[in-house]
Amino acid sequence: MINLENKKVIITGAAAGIGRATAVKCVEHGADVLVIDINENGLVKLQKELGEDKVKIFNFDISDLGKIKDFFVQLRKDDIKIDCLVNNAGIYLGKSVLDYSDEDIAKVMAINLIAPIYFSKEFARDKMNGKKQGVIVNIASVSGEAGTSESVYGATKGGLLGLTKSNAIDFSPYVRVNAVAPSVTKTALVKNIPEERLKMHEKHNLIKEWIEPEDIGNAVLFLLSDVSGHCTGMTLDVNNGRYLR
Repeated sequence: MINLENKKVIITGAAAGIGRATAVKCVEHGADVLVIDINENGLVKLQKELGEDKVKIFNFDISDLGKIKDFFVQLRKDDIKIDCLVNNAGIYLGKSVLDYSDEDIAKVMAINLIAPIYFSKEFARDKMNGKKQGVIVNIASVSGEAGTSESVYGATKGGLLGLTKSNAIDFSPYVRVNAVAPSVTKTALVKNIPEERLKMHEKHNLIKEWIEPEDIGNAVLFLLSDVSGHCTGMTLDVNNGRYLR
């Protein structure tokens, strides 16, 4: 039985999609969530749905690394002890690297990879200094495992998989670090995926039903909970059999 009672969970990119579904799952299983997103309206709607006593919202752009540091400074000042971190926020532009501007590359790298490094570092520092147990879950992608025509996005997701393994070593024995690697999931990002790529995914999927954000939320819930207490440094594939290894 999964139980997150009295746990406090940070979730980035929680205003919609996988992040939102994960926040809902966490609250349903007893957790309080600290949700972060640049989309303030989405966060406010989530808070109204789940309750102000269960959801604390933080509206800032995680590509601004100073804001991440300020966030953890404030948590420490307010003596808020965090148990779990979900590095979910990510952007997908759906175009060839040849069409990327310098600004595009910097933005995708900052949100998809650099921000999770900083969040993980600050979170783990507190857990290790206090000799307390914690959990990190990184939302990677099948693109980081099998490759993609969107090479900047794929590079960031491959980097997240490497970060997961390395941080599992770095933060042991106090923080378990795992990843979830979804295939195409029914979120707003789908509109950026070229039609031919969608058709290729459909052709190679062994399970034909669409992956929903709630399906990824369930996988995250498992990794956050004590049910997965002996799992660290691993990647949980949720990809309809799209990539077998």
